[in-house]
Amino acid sequence: MKKINLFALFSVLIIAGMCFTSCNKDDETPMVMQTNQVKNFFTRDSIAPVTRSISDWTGLDVRAADGGFVSGIFLYRRGTANTYVVKVNLSHRQIKAYYVQNGTSNGIPLFNRYTASSFNLPSYNWYALVNASFFWLNDTPTKLSFFLKKNGSVIAAGTSSYKTISEDGPRKYFAIDNNQAYIGDAQWTTTLSGTVPTTESEMATDMNIRLPYYDVFCGLDPVNANKNKTSSIGRTMVGINSSEPGIVYILVAKSLKQITAYNYLINDFGCTDVVMFDGSYSSQFKFTDLDNTGWGFSSTRAVPVFFAIK
Repeated sequence: MKKINLFALFSVLIIAGMCFTSCNKDDETPMVMQTNQVKNFFTRDSIAPVTRSISDWTGLDVRAADGGFVSGIFLYRRGTANTYVVKVNLSHRQIKAYYVQNGTSNGIPLFNRYTASSFNLPSYNWYALVNASFFWLNDTPTKLSFFLKKNGSVIAAGTSSYKTISEDGPRKYFAIDNNQAYIGDAQWTTTLSGTVPTTESEMATDMNIRLPYYDVFCGLDPVNANKNKTSSIGRTMVGINSSEPGIVYILVAKSLKQITAYNYLINDFGCTDVVMFDGSYSSQFKFTDLDNTGWGFSSTRAVPVFFAIK
């Protein structure tokens, strides 16, 4: 009789515990996110862990032209603000630099400038477009401030790739190679041989040795660089969790403080490494919104380089 009572009590406790867990809505992730993450990222052993609930974010699948959903890309929006995170699985999707080079000036490559809203994404086989590199704001065509590499080839060395910290703030790189993402420091003022480079060719050669990845975008340290840190302006950042290098998080927001954008990637999405790209009026985001959700935001500022997700 005692055994039966103990078993009954144990069963009641288990059921009660299950009810408590399933009824706790405070930290519950919307079902659309749970369903999509299984479908889109199931080939990964796990998802980069979050360090707190992401219930403040709404999840959205990207719909394909055939009516289904695109694997390997998932969108998040924080409340009703124009603050978004594009989550990309590199086993399914690519993140590539899009640019149009237009001649050179004293050997330095020049690039045309465009707005994200000017592109018809399906005609390029893109699912999303986010601004990327820092550049010379007052020039059209313009020069890039930092190193850019695509498909194993150096596109531009960057005019500020060897400046001191006091001039730009610490530099960092975001690289992709063999479906894995990497973020690291890119702060140096001389070449590997100890000389100060004076030409595009010298800088490009040295940078290519330092960063031997297939695709490389360079930006700034989001904590220590000061790009109007305390102002709520446009922000674009990229984060990864080093234990899940096949997953990339691209944050793009119309109005955030620098540390807030950084903290969203660290605290909400579990990123361990983050790099900051051009912000303010350069920040812009468009995706193939076949459901007419209205997500994304445009800018009148044309930029030379985009993260194109395809």
